Amino acid sequence: MNSLNKVDIIRLVIILILLSFVTIKGVIGSWNEIPSDFPNYYLSSKIFIENNDISKLYDDGWFNERLKKDGYESRGKFSSFPPITSLLYIPLTVFKPLTAYRVLVIFNLGLIFFIAYLIKRIIQWKYLNCLLIILLSGKALVYNILLGQFYLILLLLILLAYFFEKEKLNILSSGIWSFCFVVKYFPIVFLFGYFIEKKFSLIKYFTFWTIGFILLQLILFDFEFIKYYFASILGSHFSGNLSMQNPFAYSFQSWNVFLKNLFVFDPIYNLKPFLNNVFLYESSLWILRISTVFIGGYTIYKYKKAFTSNFLEINIAIWGLAGMVLLPVSATYHFLILIFPILILIQLLYDKMPIWKNVLILLLYSSIGFIPYSVFNSIGDNLGIVFCFPRLFIISLLYLISCYFVIIVSTNNITFKRV
Repeated sequence: MNSLNKVDIIRLVIILILLSFVTIKGVIGSWNEIPSDFPNYYLSSKIFIENNDISKLYDDGWFNERLKKDGYESRGKFSSFPPITSLLYIPLTVFKPLTAYRVLVIFNLGLIFFIAYLIKRIIQWKYLNCLLIILLSGKALVYNILLGQFYLILLLLILLAYFFEKEKLNILSSGIWSFCFVVKYFPIVFLFGYFIEKKFSLIKYFTFWTIGFILLQLILFDFEFIKYYFASILGSHFSGNLSMQNPFAYSFQSWNVFLKNLFVFDPIYNLKPFLNNVFLYESSLWILRISTVFIGGYTIYKYKKAFTSNFLEINIAIWGLAGMVLLPVSATYHFLILIFPILILIQLLYDKMPIWKNVLILLLYSSIGFIPYSVFNSIGDNLGIVFCFPRLFIISLLYLISCYFVIIVSTNNITFKRV
């Protein structure tokens, strides 16, 4: 039996430390109480199963009264979700709320190890390396488990969709992509790569699946309920205005919110903007969006000129990162999805650039999961708002550096031998 070398021992120690961190913060911390986000999913599924008036789910007042009636202490809402979300936690409704939450926690812990195995199948890394890249997401993983969120399951589905497409199972892959899209719209940025690379068979099946999911919702839900979501909620969500939440809150960590704080006056939330100019806010946001897309497009163009393969992968990596930069609002647990483009990017660049550049990408990625927000907010109170958005600037820097590295390797086209 081969003995472990120093690198293996260090890697194993880091994994054990990170697993302890996730367990202490994400499991033990709330094992005996139900957190704030879980009831939003669980209660909506319970109401659907009970055949109650599901059309009231988008009424925040009614939803909170129902939470209170069912014994939940925290406030909540369903109004950020598409109608199909009310189906997600149906399997958990056979349990009482606290038991259901604990079942989900245990399930999520098991998913960590299965997702690591799936990553190993996809990119042929050592299993411990695959496990490490998941654990390096830090608080993103902790808060997904702690709050009973859906994003670790979503990451699994995204990886499965990618894996099945590589196995030429387009119908199955497109069905999973479609489900991810109708539940959480962000995965559409990855489908953009399939479209650009003319994977029209998958796109065709994706369209059929999406139409099917829409028809399913029309069968299961009242038409006015669905119409209200698209007419009154979806647009507000994309503009970063969520009900019951401060649209200027630093916790959202997005360019949209940062620029709002700089240039938009609000009599309740933002009495002293740097400069009260809505036109400057809107124009700056659009310049940022166009610049981000242009940089991504140019990066992919340079890569495709230099290399003859992995065009889908470079699209997934770059547009996935760009999408994270341009989120109208974000939460820490959203950044679990960052695992997918990051592992694809490192797989592409690993033998094409010095190891320190790969390490830098991983350090920036992992730093997002360990930001001490209270420290930055305290600094921001004294030195300026720019210090209150560390995650925003790290993901933006990660995007720019990744694009720069891709452009450099595309220009030099050098291969580094790895042991």
